[in-house]
Amino acid sequence: HTVTGTSPANARRIVGRLEYYSDTLVDRGANGGIGGEGLRLIAYSFPLRYTRLHVAGGTSHSRVKIGNFGGVIETRLGTRIIGIFHDYAHLAGSRTIHSSLQVEHAGNTVDDRHPAHGGDLNITTRNGITIPLAFSSGLAHLRLRPFTDEEWNTLPRIPITLPIPWNPNVYDKDP
Repeated sequence: HTVTGTSPANARRIVGRLEYYSDTLVDRGANGGIGGEGLRLIAYSFPLRYTRLHVAGGTSHSRVKIGNFGGVIETRLGTRIIGIFHDYAHLAGSRTIHSSLQVEHAGNTVDDRHPAHGGDLNITTRNGITIPLAFSSGLAHLRLRPFTDEEWNTLPRIPITLPIPWNPNVYDKDP
């Protein structure tokens, strides 16, 4: 069957079945994360909070729920973890976008530079796990897929963003 947002290049054969990973955007220009393809909703914020989204191309969404999401990530060592993405806007069916600033605010390092320019293309978590990034059409991508119930119960869960309300304005700075 066909899975939206996937291609054969993003398929991995694991014990006789295919797992489809979505290329989710790592965006240094985004001021907050958006949970869509490749992630599974864990829960909405409590108390329930909303945000307004202005997406490139002029699209606007009002009253978008804020939630916590998880996705299976293959680390540089080939092990699988569940990355936990707190405080993301929930835009079901849309492309997932990770704000580099929000990820770094959690104590992680985002190296989204291409190796031709001295980069390593990875995210290093604050506890030393290295997550590789892909590069396509001039943009860095994190490969993710929604976790299964079994994986939720067996794989390590690693926070990628903090479990507190995200406010990008803490980094406001005049020249």
